[in-house]
Amino acid sequence: FFQFIGVSYFEVWHMDMKTVIKNNKGTINNVRKFFKRGETYEHYLNIVSATAGLSSVNYKNQPSKTNYTDRMEKLYLRAIRAKKIVDSVQEAINSLPEKRMQIIVHDAFIDNEVSYNIYARIHIERSQYFVLLDYGLYLFADAFLMRQLINGVPDPIDLHADDDAC
Repeated sequence: FFQFIGVSYFEVWHMDMKTVIKNNKGTINNVRKFFKRGETYEHYLNIVSATAGLSSVNYKNQPSKTNYTDRMEKLYLRAIRAKKIVDSVQEAINSLPEKRMQIIVHDAFIDNEVSYNIYARIHIERSQYFVLLDYGLYLFADAFLMRQLINGVPDPIDLHADDDAC
């Protein structure tokens, strides 16, 4: 049908992605901030790696003060939450609908790869790279929230902006 009126399916799809991106800049920026600064993915990754050898709290050999046990419980719960968040990030990236989006989001934000290297490696143009990146970040916000809920993250992180049009 679209070929009949002189517009290809890809062009319509591309225009639709640009509209979604334009209407959801707040969410896209929140995802960027999550990966780059503030209470970030890196923060949760550091907690997971720092507590990798942590086992459960030993209630049998408690010191005389319960503060020690309370601190250990909080540390353990914090490590569990961080691990669930880190897992949810990877699962959300893997659930993106297109392999190129998965590669772009993962390499740009998890591996901190330079954009030129990414779009040259997957053989796309620079402009297409940035459209796919922004659209992938928009889709990531939904997938990330859902993965956190599925994984049982207490107090999940919602990256959606309140002022988005959609």
